[in-house]
This record gives sequence, C-alpha cells and structure tokens, in this order.
Amino acid sequence: MASTILGSQAITLPAGTTAERPTGAGGLLRYNTTTGYVEYYDTDISNWIGIGEFIATTTNESSDTESGGYRTIKWTGSGTFTVSSGAKQADYLIIAGGGGGGSSTGGGGGAGGYLSGNITLTAGNYAVTVGAGGSNNKYNSSANDGSNSEIFGTIATGGGRGGGTEGQGGQTWGPASGGSGGGGQQYYGYNNGASGISGQGNPGANGQSGGPGGGGGGAANAGSGVNGGNGKSWVDGTTRAGGGAGAQGGSGGSGGGGNENQPGGSGTGGGGGGNWGHDGPNGGTGGSGTVALRWAV
Repeated sequence: MASTILGSQAITLPAGTTAERPTGAGGLLRYNTTTGYVEYYDTDISNWIGIGEFIATTTNESSDTESGGYRTIKWTGSGTFTVSSGAKQADYLIIAGGGGGGSSTGGGGGAGGYLSGNITLTAGNYAVTVGAGGSNNKYNSSANDGSNSEIFGTIATGGGRGGGTEGQGGQTWGPASGGSGGGGQQYYGYNNGASGISGQGNPGANGQSGGPGGGGGGAANAGSGVNGGNGKSWVDGTTRAGGGAGAQGGSGGSGGGGNENQPGGSGTGGGGGGNWGHDGPNGGTGGSGTVALRWAV
C-alpha cells in the first residue's frame, strides 16, 4: 500500500507484517502490523528498527529465552547488558556468591546476598558482575566469603564463611558476616553464628557446645541448629540462596545450600556445607551467584 497524505492531519504509511518486509534499503519507512511500531531500515546494521521499540543485547549470558509472554536473561558469569532503544519495566534478580563451609565441627557458609525488585530499563551500557563462591576451609586456612554480584550499580554482598578450625592444632577462624552470615563452629570457641545484611539475607546459627556446627543463613530465614536457612523463589519459580549445612548431619537450605561437606549449588549463591572431622575432608565451597532480568514482550 502506498502512503497517503491526509491534508494537514497525518500521513498514512505503507503497512504490513514482519514477514512482508520489503528488501532493505536506505530511506524506507513503514508500519509493522506484527510489532505495532513504525519502523525504518538502518543501513549501518542492515536491519529494520522500530521507532520507540525496546532493543536490548547481551554478552556472556547463560540463557536468553522467551516463554509465556516474557523474555528472561540470566548470567552465571560476568558479562554486559546494552539497551540501544526504548524503555521497559523489568524484574531483576541479583545474587552474590555463597560463603565457603568450615571444617572440623565447621559451620555452614552463608548464602550470597539476595536482591530482587522492579526497574525501568533505559538506553545505556551496563556491566554485569557475577560473584564466585567462597573457597572451603582447609586444614591450615580459613574458608572464604563469597564475592559480590552487581548490575545497575546495585550490589549484592557475598555470603559469609562458615566458622572452622585447623583440626587438632587449635587454630580457629570464626564465621563471617555477609549477605547471609556463616554458621558458628563448635570446636575451640567462636560458637555464635554471624549476622546477615538486612534486606539481603539472614544470620547463621550458633555452633552447639559439644555438638555440631551451625547452619549458614539463607535468603528467606536464618540457619536453624545444624541446618542451613532456606532460600527465596524469584518470578521464574526457582528457589536460590540457601544456607550451607553445619557439621554434623545437617541439611543445606532449599535453593542450593550445600549439605555436609558438599558445595553450594552453582548459579544459586548457596552456602557450602561444613565438615565434621578434625583432619578432613574439607568443607564445601560456596555456590556462584547469578544475575537475571525478565520483562514482558
């Protein structure tokens, strides 16, 4: 259909579906009945661009899917997110790396900090940082906290390490605060669990005198006795950021919390499980974090 000028009111553009687009060339303008946008052909990128259409690209994403009327992008490693046109309301999720589990009556690692909400996506280039999980407690060194995750300048803090000891040598490393706090160990003091950050997580449980280490805190609730705190569910229905189990016999929290001696779930920010034995095996490493975005299409 040719364009028609309607006096001083408007101009009627040629209209058709995406499948009916003509061969691209500079200067072409049409109304796309499939997308609902007026579009032009951009010779710099050899593609049609909708005026006001939301256009976003990514690098190093772990998945990019469209289902149920939504586009969902997830990163389990650091990458980029670029909006080149338009604006959209989107759900976001930022989870830091989980803390490593302690050894020798060790406490479970705290889950990585959990942040979610809604944001208006506008034009710009945005760095995506996904935190690694903390290393486990080995015979002569402490476990480590998880690393932070970030997008749009919003930072989720890494989970705190679980408390641990060197074994029979008596050297101790207390649990650490973080997004969620690590659980306390039983041996050689440092029994108290560490605190979590309000709005990101919860505290770890205390180590039990003469008994097991405490569970690490999770996104939904604190560690409880030897068990890790549970994680939270996001809009995709997946639960993440569970706390690691304390030793002995604890269970990791739902959402990737590691059981005794086991690592936190990859991409969940789950805390690593603590270890019971004085001379090994080591506690579990914390799970890596994730960053995700979802918007209606």
